Amino acid sequence: MAAYIQVVSAAMAVPLGELHETSYVIVYDDAAAAWGFGGTSLEHRFVADRIGEAARSSAADTRNWPL
Repeated sequence: MAAYIQVVSAAMAVPLGELHETSYVIVYDDAAAAWGFGGTSLEHRFVADRIGEAARSSAADTRNWPL
């Protein structure tokens, strides 16, 4: 995280010039349920994808049924 903050600070100094010694970089670690796109949260997309994978795997297991 420290390296990221150094890179962001250096990048901000390009358009703004020399930054004050006590300039801050704030990093928010938002939960996947707190953001998304197209009206669907990232968490919902992740869970739906996992359910789809499980369903596809289950369907593949039953193709050879009965043994």
